[in-house]
Amino acid sequence: MENEIKSAIEAGLAEIKSKVETAQNASVEEVKNLNAKIEGLQTEITEAKNNGVSLELVEKMQYHLDSLDIKLQKKSVQSGNAATLDSELKSQFEQKAIRDAIESLKNNRAASVPMEVKAVTAMTLGSYAGTALTTEVDRNISAAPVAMPFFRNIVNVAPIRGNKVTWVNKEAVEGAAGMTAEGAKKSQVSWTYTEESADVKKITAFVKVSKEALDDLDFLRSEINTDLRQEIELKLDEQIAEGDGLAQNLKGILTYAPAFSVAGTSLATAVEYSNRLDVLRSAVALIRKNKFRANYIAINPVDAALMDMEKGTDGHYILPPFVTADGTKVAGTTVIESFSIDEGSFLVGDFTKSNLRIREEININLGYENDDFTKNMVTILAEMRAVHYIKKHHVKAFVKGTFATGCELLSKIIIFVTRHNKVLM
Repeated sequence: MENEIKSAIEAGLAEIKSKVETAQNASVEEVKNLNAKIEGLQTEITEAKNNGVSLELVEKMQYHLDSLDIKLQKKSVQSGNAATLDSELKSQFEQKAIRDAIESLKNNRAASVPMEVKAVTAMTLGSYAGTALTTEVDRNISAAPVAMPFFRNIVNVAPIRGNKVTWVNKEAVEGAAGMTAEGAKKSQVSWTYTEESADVKKITAFVKVSKEALDDLDFLRSEINTDLRQEIELKLDEQIAEGDGLAQNLKGILTYAPAFSVAGTSLATAVEYSNRLDVLRSAVALIRKNKFRANYIAINPVDAALMDMEKGTDGHYILPPFVTADGTKVAGTTVIESFSIDEGSFLVGDFTKSNLRIREEININLGYENDDFTKNMVTILAEMRAVHYIKKHHVKAFVKGTFATGCELLSKIIIFVTRHNKVLM
């Protein structure tokens, strides 16, 4: 009998061993069947022990069975077929005891449902003390919005090699060309020249940062590079527009440009119910009168919105024939928005007559300052050198002013005559 039991168990072990060897890609169901066979064989070994089979033989068979069980579980983990909470629960419901309990429940009888989930540890967010696995890092740093520069994009830009720009102005002409009779003295013409110059000025910005931060925070390097360049560009844009030319400031367009004036022209007090659009149209006309052709109108974004919302006395939106339907052009001149222009003000002109000369483009340099080296700090410096100027005879290519003053200068005095010949103004 011992030999029969031994043969049966060995045959079972051989079968299980063969299936375990090929269980790498087995499905969850196949792994479950092998586990069932191992459990069945375990029962047979236990019965053999109880039936007087030699202890040595039983222990040897038990060892082989345990080895196969461990090997099977290892292969299951590697292939992704390890037990999960869901599979454990399903397995429990397939047990006979549970099936019987469920049948009792169907027959409206009280029943006890024994359930055991093996090796399941309660995991909660509180079980993890750190933040690295639960926090997503947005590497885009939040920063306040800035106005994008644009004056550099519309003025006359060129490189230079010196630290000063000099140009020549043709001054007043003496004499004039005339019609000359035979034998008569011919007309003489002469004029003089004067020189003007402008010095190159420097725009700088720097930041101090630790070497460790530069090494460890890769995104910080590009952020600093972008921000420093942006600071330089914004300051340059501001200087081109409104620099006063004093000390280290560039002399900007608004400092050169003459104020809006219609004195001596037919535009003076000629416009009924004058508004912002009328002022801009008149400014374009004044520039053309000076033999230039305006290519841009610069206004504050708030004034641009107010112009779009301008209405007549009956509530309809105003769209004069000299304004495009989308409001981007007035009298054929492109309207641009800039925070360098104050609310209520405007600048109109031929911006090709505004000269920006670049001596040194924006450069980024790293170095040590004072005790930076001993503190492991690095100074990052951005700088550029440039000069801006408008030649003497090109100043009248620009007009600046305020809408309030412009409307006042253009407004026509309307006289109302009553039935009793009383004059009201």
